[in-house]
Amino acid sequence: MNDCNCAIREKLYLKCGHSNELFVCATCMKNVEVNTLQLPSEIVQQLQLWQSDYGNWLDDQSGIIFHGGDLLIQIHHDLGTRYSQILKETYNQNVEYQMT
Repeated sequence: MNDCNCAIREKLYLKCGHSNELFVCATCMKNVEVNTLQLPSEIVQQLQLWQSDYGNWLDDQSGIIFHGGDLLIQIHHDLGTRYSQILKETYNQNVEYQMT
């Protein structure tokens, strides 16, 4: 796995998607291990649960969005934006939510 080795991380991207990467360095675009950020386990668990919900609006067989899926997508993105705000304000992390 390619992990960030930047000496200073000025900004991180909070990612949504099917990967296990929650954070990516905005400078080198490589994975930032969540345990290097010294976040409480409660927020990490919330972020992992949020990330695991990605794509629940799609039919597994056809890839077509379920009826009402547009609302689920919007809610997911709204939560990503809110989590980035919480990380900035509460945990002093310069994080920007990046929709994929």
